Amino acid sequence: MQAFLYSGMKRFKKALFVLALVAMIAPVMVMPNRNAEAQAKAPIQTSPFDLTLIEVGTVVEIVKPDTVRLQNGKVFKLDNIRIPLQLDGQAIEYLNHNVLNKKIGFYIVGEDPTARANRFGHTLSHAITENGDWVQAQMIARGLAWVFGAAGSRDLYLPLLKHEELARSQSMGLWGLSAFAVKDNKTIMQNSYNSFQVYEGEVVSFAAKEHYTFINFGKNPKTDFTILVNQRKIPRFRTADGYAGHAPESLIGKKIRVRGWVEENSGPMIELLFPEQLELPPDAQITILNE
Repeated sequence: MQAFLYSGMKRFKKALFVLALVAMIAPVMVMPNRNAEAQAKAPIQTSPFDLTLIEVGTVVEIVKPDTVRLQNGKVFKLDNIRIPLQLDGQAIEYLNHNVLNKKIGFYIVGEDPTARANRFGHTLSHAITENGDWVQAQMIARGLAWVFGAAGSRDLYLPLLKHEELARSQSMGLWGLSAFAVKDNKTIMQNSYNSFQVYEGEVVSFAAKEHYTFINFGKNPKTDFTILVNQRKIPRFRTADGYAGHAPESLIGKKIRVRGWVEENSGPMIELLFPEQLELPPDAQITILNE
């Protein structure tokens, strides 16, 4: 494992250098880092090499477009990606060419694979080839998948957004299909319900009811797009002027991006399940409190 780790890391550093150059040319809106106290309590993870290498083995089967089986029978699911059904074939083709019958290293947060298992018993992990290629990053950069996360599984969500921005800027894969283009107030209403989408628009207003906050993107919050924030699940925002809460007025008029499952609730709505779902402009000057 140590030899695999060293070989992969050496090549991966070169990839990070190229990615840094891309980021300088085409910046992406991302959620600012949590405050200094939160950063001190939790390490900032930027690649699978910040995680724990738990398995190195030869892939003998592509179970699904995001799931592989090793020679020893263990099954791993590629974490932090979501593949559109329409691109299943292309994703499988990529894995057949780059992963099948090859030695792959699998990395997780912590050291207990059972703690990272989904309901099927497949271990949620990040995969690195012997050449140092981060499999999820390669698939996202080709437009074969979205960046995807969940409240308990978002460890490398932010770093992967850089790869997605590159794919989107070049209309790669799913980003070249109108069905998966970034939606706005007009297009979010067109056959987007009950589907995973990325939306971008300007915040118009906030509303609150009980322990929910509604971020509205249109003049009529009962019909226009809305982000639902459960105050019990999402930490408060802190702004430069000292405000701490779930409805920072400094966001009004700012263009932000969000991704998730679009539901019908007096108009199209996405529920915020974890803070990184929001991609904020750099000038928003907003951090997330460590609560």
